Amino acid sequence: MFMRQCKLAILQGPKSNIYPRILYSKAQQLRFQSSFNSSSFTADDMFESRLEILEKNTEEEFLKKPKLESQVETNKKIMELYESIENYQRSIYDFNKLSPGKNVYIKRSNELIKKILTDPKTNFDDQLLEELFVKQPLFPTLETIIKSYYSKGSSIYIPSKLSLIPFRKLLWDAQFQQALDYVELTNGNKRYIEHRKKGLKNIFKIFGGSIVGFIGMIHGYVSVFHPEIIHSGVGGTSFGIYGIYACIATYLVNCGFLAGLAFSSKGLENGNLMFKQSTMPHEWYLKVDQMKMCSKILEADAEINGIDGFATRDVVSRIQKMGFEVNEPEQEVMLRQYWYSSGEGFMWVEPDIDPAEIEWWKHLDDIGVKKVWDQDLNKIEEADACDDNISDDDVTELLIPDDKK
Repeated sequence: MFMRQCKLAILQGPKSNIYPRILYSKAQQLRFQSSFNSSSFTADDMFESRLEILEKNTEEEFLKKPKLESQVETNKKIMELYESIENYQRSIYDFNKLSPGKNVYIKRSNELIKKILTDPKTNFDDQLLEELFVKQPLFPTLETIIKSYYSKGSSIYIPSKLSLIPFRKLLWDAQFQQALDYVELTNGNKRYIEHRKKGLKNIFKIFGGSIVGFIGMIHGYVSVFHPEIIHSGVGGTSFGIYGIYACIATYLVNCGFLAGLAFSSKGLENGNLMFKQSTMPHEWYLKVDQMKMCSKILEADAEINGIDGFATRDVVSRIQKMGFEVNEPEQEVMLRQYWYSSGEGFMWVEPDIDPAEIEWWKHLDDIGVKKVWDQDLNKIEEADACDDNISDDDVTELLIPDDKK
């Protein structure tokens, strides 16, 4: 189901890969052409020349120009420059897919993006961040965008709904280690945790204010309509009616505490993950969004790279360091119950295949991601091909001995 959502979310992204062209000056075109015609021209020379043109174009078109009157026009100009840089980065990625983050030209182009996003003329708000996320940047660029967004202030965080846009793309491409890095930058970041803490404090303030308001309402009613009760010391305590107020407040606090435990336990377990033992209930509230993202990563990794429903050790170890425990896969539990009950109450059926998963598998094949079952599948296909190539004469030689021919 989640893979279907990922596929739909990605398909709703940018519908065109056509990026705006950079207008080169005559001198730049001649220099580029002379370098290209040189016998010693290499790919690095081409990347260096294109990057210099991008840097100069950015300086002239945005960094050195005064602020535009409309913020819409400013954002439009920023997106044009970003798309030009992104087009340049993807051409480098075709040559260096294994470690693009270590490429010197990727680093320099990311520094150029950082200059644009941290420029005083740039109003880097949630709307601009969403537009950048929809462009599906590579992870090194995505990391640069997030850090540039955080540089605007210590209290700035990325909303959980907005952070799911690049997260779906990382799962779609089976980049699970980078997805875990992304979780640490967003829902697992201390900024987002502080935001959740503020929300928790607001809940306590509202709850405490409600108790005070409720008791104040009772006291106001008694003061207006039955003032003799307050002065007569009614209530069975040395504090009179104020002792009754204390009992009411204690009762409401206890009810709120028990209700908090009951509702917060819903986030204790999420699919394949649960919180470690001795984790306090307030931690459940703070890390529930981080847990959801890690659960999706674990599920996808187990489906692509895992064996018998178990995810790989690298993914599991990183998730455990975040404070979560991995549950036993459901199919493993059902298989054990099947053997314990000698098959009673179970019926073997063909598993349902989600069409979205088929599309996901095709996409992984297109980008060169090998699944754990590909090796066995290739063996079966090779065996079927061998069976088809056996002729009738070969079958006769295998079935009829030589002395009886």
